[in-house]
Amino acid sequence: GEIVCLKIGDQIPADGLFLDGHSLKVDESSMTGESNHVEINDSKNPFLLSGTKVMDGYGRMLVTSVGMNTAWGEMMSSINRDLDEQTPLQARLNKLTSYIGKVGLLVAFLVLVVLLIRYFTGHTEDENGRREFNGSKTKAD
Repeated sequence: GEIVCLKIGDQIPADGLFLDGHSLKVDESSMTGESNHVEINDSKNPFLLSGTKVMDGYGRMLVTSVGMNTAWGEMMSSINRDLDEQTPLQARLNKLTSYIGKVGLLVAFLVLVVLLIRYFTGHTEDENGRREFNGSKTKAD
């Protein structure tokens, strides 16, 4: 553990414990989403989190963890892990799209079969009732 001096405007570089200082308040909105400033003192709340910002006062902290071992690093790695997993809604939507694709393929195949049967059996007529295909070669005049 290194000892880091903190003053107004500093971003806390690592997780650590408050050692001493005066009226130290930090903005933990990047971690918790809360807009209220948190007062740090050695009795009630001695924990300082990486990525938070000093808003008031000054102090010294003892670094306890850095990099991916900080609360911020663990939060980011859990977000990356969660991106690989499907939500229940995504799983249901994938099943639905697969089902719709299979039904569409089946309908297209049935339409093709019906049209081929009509063509080869000669049951194709226009709106006047005349046969559309004579089954002979086309002659050019």
